[in-house]
Formats: sequence, structure tokens, C-alpha cells
Amino acid sequence: MMEHSFDGILAADELSAIYTMNTLQQLGFEVPKKVSVMGFTNGPMAQSSNPGLSVVSQHAERIGEISFAMMKDRLIRPNKKSENVVIQPELVLRDSTNKI
Repeated sequence: MMEHSFDGILAADELSAIYTMNTLQQLGFEVPKKVSVMGFTNGPMAQSSNPGLSVVSQHAERIGEISFAMMKDRLIRPNKKSENVVIQPELVLRDSTNKI
């Protein structure tokens, strides 16, 4: 039988990533030496977990600010042409991932 292995997990959010990291450590996996863990969002839990959680920061506050401003502008000027705004995510590397 072929053995399957993995070296990293990307969780949907920081809470799931921290639960995953804790479970891996309880099962004897060394994070990040044997398994890297990353999550999405960059909240206080990610910043204070042990080890510190690497994340993809999506800048939710900035998205909210821009969305509100665009919606307000659209209500004031309904005939204005729509525009697309791209907010680049940011990779925040902490201690839960191996450095390449």
C-alpha cells in the first residue's frame, strides 16, 4: 500500500488554522518543521498563536471602506459608470510555515 504524506495545510480562516495547528501538535507533528500551516485573515488570534500563524491577509477593513464609499457614490450619482477596484492580498509569514 502506498503511503500518502503532506507537508502543509491551508485553512479557510485563522480559527480553523489554529485548531488544525493544535491538533497536529497533539498528534506529534512538529509545526512547522514537519507540517506548515497557513490561514486567511490576519486577526489577533493569528498574531498571538503559538507558533505565530502565517496568513493571507485580505485587508477586510480596507475592502469595507472602499465598498461603502463606492456604494455611497453610486447612490448619489446613479448614472456614474461602474468601476472595478482590486485590493491585493498580502502574504504574512510567521512561525507556522517553513521559510523557503
